[in-house]
Amino acid sequence: MTDKAKPSSISQDFKLLEEIVAKLSQEQDNLEDSIGLFKQGVEIVKRLKKKLTKAKVEIKQIENELIDQE
Repeated sequence: MTDKAKPSSISQDFKLLEEIVAKLSQEQDNLEDSIGLFKQGVEIVKRLKKKLTKAKVEIKQIENELIDQE
């Protein structure tokens, strides 16, 4: 991804991951292509993990703010 590229959303990343899984589920003769797809999938999973962790922290902060207002 270049600096000017718009970051993907969580749903877009999940869709990309689903597409990769579908491609890997099909029989392929080319091991190099399969390895490339697998690497792409791993990068997407890493990106999703960061995004989901960030979302979890944000939700926890919102919960804490609500508790503090009581």
